[in-house]
Order: sequence, then C-alpha cells, then structure tokens
Amino acid sequence: MSVYRDDFAAWAEYVAGELARFYDHTGGITYLFQNTPRANAYLARASARGLTTEQAAFYGAAHMVRGLVTSEFRQWWIEHWGTERVTFSEWRERAAEARENVAWEESAERALDQLDMLRRLTLERDALILDAASKGATKVAIARSVGLSRQQVHTIIANATVPDVAPFDAWSADAPAAVEVVAESEVWGEVF
Repeated sequence: MSVYRDDFAAWAEYVAGELARFYDHTGGITYLFQNTPRANAYLARASARGLTTEQAAFYGAAHMVRGLVTSEFRQWWIEHWGTERVTFSEWRERAAEARENVAWEESAERALDQLDMLRRLTLERDALILDAASKGATKVAIARSVGLSRQQVHTIIANATVPDVAPFDAWSADAPAAVEVVAESEVWGEVF
C-alpha cells in the first residue's frame, strides 16, 4: 500500500471513531447533513471524490461545512468540543510530521547530536570537578558526588593542569639531525 492509502485508511478509521462518539452522544438517531440543495451538491462532489457521507463531514474547510451540517452535529462539534474535526489534509500533514520524527529518531544525525551533547556535558562535568578541587574538595568527595572513581577524578584534574606541549615533528627544522627515516619495506623486511 502507498503512504497516501495508509494515511487515508487511518483517517477513515479516525472519522468512524469520532462519528461513533457523535452517535453515542445523540442517541444514534440523527443526520449529519441538512437536506438542502447546497448540502446535497456538496455531498455529490464528496461522493465523486470517493468519500462517504460520514467522511464528507470531516472533509473541506470548516467554515464551508459548518453551514451544511445539521445543528446537532454543529453543536456537538463546536459547542461541546466533541471533536477536533481533523480534515484529511491536516491528517496527512500530521502523519508526515510523525514520519519525519520517527526517521529523525532512527537517524545517525540524532545519534551524533546526542554524542555532541554528551561531549558538552562531559566538559561541564570536568569544569565542575576542577572548580570543586580548586575550592578544596577532596578527590574522594568529588568522586562520590559525581559517580566516578577517585582515579578518574585525579586524571581529570591532572589533565587540566598539564600545559599543552607541541607534538614532536620529525620534519621540522628543530628536529635532531640523527633522525633517520626508514622505509616501510625495511621495517617489515620486505622489498617491494
């Protein structure tokens, strides 16, 4: 089945449920549409589109349908807030949004966003650990409060206090002259 048919089937099920509530509210003996030429023309157009009379009450702009339905349905719909009266177009928009949300929840982008958030939270945690240590809290007390081991807290504090050192670059002008570059084939004992 296509997405359109799935959405239409779900919307038709929604309409049937809402109208069952309406018929329960009214005792089951009522009509949805007035017996007027305008209402009959509207129902003929809806029928040509493949809609039932019940579905036609939930199809089209509210200001147009409001004047075509019976006063019982209008009172239930508007005055008693019996239904939200979601049209098929609105149903499809909501279903598309729900599908996008499901796709987002299952995507790699969401996982990457969560990892990025975790990184930021870890940096905030480390800053709080450093703040507590600078104010005299013991590593054991910090470890208990944050749920880490004392050694992890010690490592976080030690890493934050070590100045950044430039990495050794064998090709720089400051490199010792005794550095000998060995071909990869010589390291593995093979000649290519």
